[in-house]
Amino acid sequence: MVIVLLCLLGVFVSPWFLVAAWVLHPLWDVLVKRDLHGHMEDLPCACCIYDLILGAYLAFRT
Repeated sequence: MVIVLLCLLGVFVSPWFLVAAWVLHPLWDVLVKRDLHGHMEDLPCACCIYDLILGAYLAFRT
């Protein structure tokens, strides 16, 4: 719900809210424990890397 709010604020108020959404999303991946099987166990780490790179790109472009 917080991510949706940040995205809406990013569209209508300031793009920096979109940057915050992408940069804060890895907290969700780290804090929420999911039962992932096999090769999916690496998904939170890969998601964190992708989110931080995209957040940095958006911050650079804003």
